[in-house]
Amino acid sequence: MKRLWLVCLGGLFLSAQQADAVILIESSHYTCGAPLQTALKALSGLCGHSEAVVKVGVFSYSRGGRPVRWLTTPTMPLSDRTVCQQVFSAASRYCDTVPAVALYSAIEQALEQGGAPTLILVVSGQERGSASNIGDIQKLARHKGVSLYAVAIGWSGEGPQKRLKDLVGYYDRSDAFLLATGNAPDAIALQKFVLSALGNISKAKPSGPASAAPSSAEPTGSSSEKAGTWPQWFWMALVGAGVILLVGVVWLTVFSGREKAQAPVAAPPVASVPTEVIPPAAPARPPVPTLRRLVIYYPHGQQSVNLSPSTAPITIGRAPDNTLVISDPTVSARHARLYLQGMQWYVQDLGSTNGTFVNEAHVTQHPVQIGDKIRVGAIVIHLAG
Repeated sequence: MKRLWLVCLGGLFLSAQQADAVILIESSHYTCGAPLQTALKALSGLCGHSEAVVKVGVFSYSRGGRPVRWLTTPTMPLSDRTVCQQVFSAASRYCDTVPAVALYSAIEQALEQGGAPTLILVVSGQERGSASNIGDIQKLARHKGVSLYAVAIGWSGEGPQKRLKDLVGYYDRSDAFLLATGNAPDAIALQKFVLSALGNISKAKPSGPASAAPSSAEPTGSSSEKAGTWPQWFWMALVGAGVILLVGVVWLTVFSGREKAQAPVAAPPVASVPTEVIPPAAPARPPVPTLRRLVIYYPHGQQSVNLSPSTAPITIGRAPDNTLVISDPTVSARHARLYLQGMQWYVQDLGSTNGTFVNEAHVTQHPVQIGDKIRVGAIVIHLAG
């Protein structure tokens, strides 16, 4: 009975968190700056003016095959103005200067993890870090039952724009693509495009500049004819019912546990047996830690490197005299080094141009352990063993 209650409760919460759309924003060298800031401001203008539930992520180049960073956990209602504006504002903090964009890999990750019938891309259309192609993306989208939409922002030429048009099927669905390139994308057009993609424009109205658009642009019809998501009070009632069920399950668990509790039975006395006192052996000295295996992730693949057991420092860089030579333009000649101090390994930046990061935190000198990921330039080194 308890299991049945838990299954029902889980189903209620899962249904409450179902996303209507995934919004995927490119934060690469080609979009950062004025284009991205203007686009994010336009998206923030939708906050508090739609009942749609969305999942928001940002991406640039591929980090170990997973370029997307999700900003919502797991979804966000656009009707929650405060949270919605905070999420879109946070997207600008992930701007990247690496000239590599894993567009196809990011779309594949969004299709696999998004769980929504609509995927809206706010991207430049550049693609320099994926192994897939347009056919692979379209096949996966059809399999998942997802409709693709794209807004072209930032510094993108005719080639990237054509890539996006082919990707969303623009020549059959002209409403699936919007050109908003340059320093200042049209905020009103971007807002209307996103609302249209959400299927929510009949009951949502953009704020700010978009509200000044002519009234003829808004569809007509009675409120009963406007399709969309369930009203907000429905989800509030659903979550409230879930909380009541949860309290009931906890109460039943505690109450039944008290009924089954029995008085402790004293154990019979055990006759004492004289024993010989043996002094404890001296504690064994722990072995000196060594690094045995590294996995290097490049923009177009990965490489496994096995190291001989040693406590000697490991230098990293483009120069041929380094222990670990990485021929990548984003890596300095002598970029960083790994060294053992006592029983702890450390990574130290050697004055590199693009910096050294441990688990995406910029460091100058920092302790590391097995499982950590060190990024030098655009290259990620995983301490695998």
